Amino acid sequence: LIGAAVATLGSTIVSLVFAWYYTTQFIDVQMPLSEVGKQIFAAVLMGFVVAGLDHVSLATGVVELATLISAGVATYLATTLAISEVVAKKFHTIISM
Repeated sequence: LIGAAVATLGSTIVSLVFAWYYTTQFIDVQMPLSEVGKQIFAAVLMGFVVAGLDHVSLATGVVELATLISAGVATYLATTLAISEVVAKKFHTIISM
């Protein structure tokens, strides 16, 4: 579980660096650092919640995995909706379609 998370984080960072570099070769890109920071905060909080639940859980198998995934999704979604006006607006636009 931790290995998959670390591998995903690593590949995402490498992808972001390459995308940023090559995109800035053609156009001026403004990075919304405040929004990125909010996303990072939500991801870290989600990680703590999932790790904490995994630590105290006695169950193993598919049910535990589904519970951890659900808790992670709920934590990340609730956090980003609460702290990011941009994400909240996009979410409400998508839901109202």
